[in-house]
Amino acid sequence: MFLNLLPNFLPLLLLLILGYLFKIFHFLNGETINQIKKIIVTITLPCLLFLAFFSLNITPEGLLLGLVIFSLCATMLFIGKIISRQITPKRITLPFLFCGFEAGMLGYALYLSLFGQENLPIFAAVDLGQVLFVFLILVPLLKKISGQTVSGRETLLNAISSPVLLSIIAGLILGGVARFSGSTIFSQGYLWAFVESLNRTIQTLGNLTPPLVAITVGYGLQINGKQVLSAVVLSITRLIMNSLLAWTVSWLISFGPINLSAEYIPAIWVLFLLPPPYVIPAFLPAEANEEESFISTTLSVHTLLSIFLIPLVFVFLS
Repeated sequence: MFLNLLPNFLPLLLLLILGYLFKIFHFLNGETINQIKKIIVTITLPCLLFLAFFSLNITPEGLLLGLVIFSLCATMLFIGKIISRQITPKRITLPFLFCGFEAGMLGYALYLSLFGQENLPIFAAVDLGQVLFVFLILVPLLKKISGQTVSGRETLLNAISSPVLLSIIAGLILGGVARFSGSTIFSQGYLWAFVESLNRTIQTLGNLTPPLVAITVGYGLQINGKQVLSAVVLSITRLIMNSLLAWTVSWLISFGPINLSAEYIPAIWVLFLLPPPYVIPAFLPAEANEEESFISTTLSVHTLLSIFLIPLVFVFLS
């Protein structure tokens, strides 16, 4: 099974290494990487998400799963606050390292490499609850610690104006319309040719996401030797906690009220083993250099652990 996995997963790992080499040998600079990230966040990732959610059939069980994951993310934030008060209360962003998952800039690429495009709607269904948590809870709280005041109305407007959330909403709506109408209007003639061409263009752009993500993640790896031990301890603690949560949700799917197929269980594990959202350092005050270095080191260490753990879990679950 592991040998069968390598041809799918190894290219992503090699591209990640390539991104790191680009940084070491100054082949690309930080500004270029930021521009590539902008392309990912505003174009390629929304295309990938649109296709995934277009094919997703929303069910009561799927909505219950989203609610459970949203609630677990909130619980993780609460636990993170308790732990941070006991360990290092001065680190204002430490609680946020315990909640949320970097699905957009890593999770979809990993899942796609392991399970293929045809299974992407499953991961989309699993990701929905935490996406709403990030936009509605995590980002407003991060803005608050950075000194910004954001009202509920602004939070909602910022969320629905995001290309990521817009693509999810568009995919869900248009996918539902297509299933309801049977799409017979697009079955022939020039209109069919146009829609099919548009669909293939979106697919092509969406398929650019995994390689671009791998290169940018590799380039962004940043490990401070003085902080690496604390980062490893924090990452392992989070992984242990999230493994227990993943097992709980898997049990709810297999034996509890969330009556979904077993195909959802690997997606649950992929999500819960991902690192915290990469957006966290962006909300730190300008003078918080030491904390930014710690967070960047933690995100880098957790990313490396996730990249090696997720395929192993996939082999175990298979």
